[in-house]
Amino acid sequence: MSLNHYNFTTDFQDELLVAMVRHPEMFMGLSEVIDYGYFTGTNSQLVCKQMQDFYKKHNVYPNFAQLETMILQATRQTGETEKAFEATAYVQKLSTVEIRAKEFYRDQAINFAKQRALILAATEVAQVIQEGKEPGGEIVKKFQDALAIGQNLLDQGYLVKADYNDIINKLADVSYGTATGFDIFDEHLWRRGWGPGWLIVPLAPPKRYKTAFCLNLALNMVGPKCGYDVLYYACEINAELASLRVFQNLLGATQDEFKDDPEDFRRRVFEGIKLKMKGNLLIKHFPAKTATIADIRAHAIAAIQTFNLKPKAIFIDYAETVKSSSSGDKNTPEYRQQSDIYTEARALGSELGVPIIMPDRCNREAVNQATPTMDSFQGAFEKAGIVDVSIGLCATDEEYEKGVMRYYVVLNRHGEGGTHLRGKVDRQRMRMTIDEELKPYEAAEVEAQIQDQRQRKFGRKGGLRKGHSKENDPRLEEEGAARDAKSYKPPKV
Repeated sequence: MSLNHYNFTTDFQDELLVAMVRHPEMFMGLSEVIDYGYFTGTNSQLVCKQMQDFYKKHNVYPNFAQLETMILQATRQTGETEKAFEATAYVQKLSTVEIRAKEFYRDQAINFAKQRALILAATEVAQVIQEGKEPGGEIVKKFQDALAIGQNLLDQGYLVKADYNDIINKLADVSYGTATGFDIFDEHLWRRGWGPGWLIVPLAPPKRYKTAFCLNLALNMVGPKCGYDVLYYACEINAELASLRVFQNLLGATQDEFKDDPEDFRRRVFEGIKLKMKGNLLIKHFPAKTATIADIRAHAIAAIQTFNLKPKAIFIDYAETVKSSSSGDKNTPEYRQQSDIYTEARALGSELGVPIIMPDRCNREAVNQATPTMDSFQGAFEKAGIVDVSIGLCATDEEYEKGVMRYYVVLNRHGEGGTHLRGKVDRQRMRMTIDEELKPYEAAEVEAQIQDQRQRKFGRKGGLRKGHSKENDPRLEEEGAARDAKSYKPPKV
């Protein structure tokens, strides 16, 4: 059976075009849904394309006279006189078609577009298989995009005066946000949890517990207190090593304990899972720079269906190991590719109704600061404008050796930033705690330690002193004066 034979006949397609011309107000918002490629006739495709081009310029569909003129101009430019005759005759035929129940065509337009997009995707799969090739991830995305056609149009938004009760009920629902399992976060900073579609970025230098922090969060979320399902995409270490770190945290065990007696470790993990994992944790590895957010989206949707999961959070560990969807475009600069990853991750969270936790590396300048700032994101300052929450994972050299970790809320789109917390790190057992908020004098002491550490490490070349710019730093003035004195030569008499 040919894939071109399906529910929406050529007569329906003709009548849909007529309805769009005669009642354009009913098809506002559908210009991106009804693609000209969905029509099966050459003339109907040409007419629809001209209609959509007109809509993009004038925000309304043309009438029949305008449509006929546009087609004549388009075909004459290509020298296709015979085609022009056929197309204008087709438009004249459409102008005589009578339609009833115009609302029917508006209601069926999305179903038409969805079914036709699915057929085109299936046709492409069949062609790829006939050529002896294997369908790739882009084919899967086409099916997913086809199924998603028109979803945004089903949500007409809130009419605030009429819908305020619904809005408040949704926000107040205990299941709306995603709790972190850290009491100080859930009871003081984000009392309703992290909202659907939020992008959360833990920010830290290399090898400073970004993965450990995310695994602690994930375990909290699947634990008895929260009981969520969680998807974890490990793009730096493989899934087995990430899972081993989960087991260490679960048991409070070291890697040596696993290596010394794997069977005893297995038994303890079995018991630990029963006691401490109420929800499901799915860990999937993508090698660094091989997966785009679209690839992660495709896997997430398939996993949700396969395992019947209801995820409340998705972790992508970490941002720099994700491949930008525009990486093959030489005209897209690196900083824009990096910020695009953030934008796409945030869109994924909105689509699936979950927060995305995606750690990232801070830039070189932030390494020698007590806490990161808005311009500490590696690769692109634009990233700061995309995130909802950014939490700096901070430690001086002395703190790092003592297993002390500070958590600084760099950005908080939905509340106050600048909160400075402290906890402990047990690197052998992959456990992290958040215990208390720093008092102002303690934060000042940390800043003084960082300044001292910088002086010891770099001496006078250790960067500008706090509060000084390149233009007004006293050291530069002193050094400049010394150079001037040394090079000064008295004028000849």
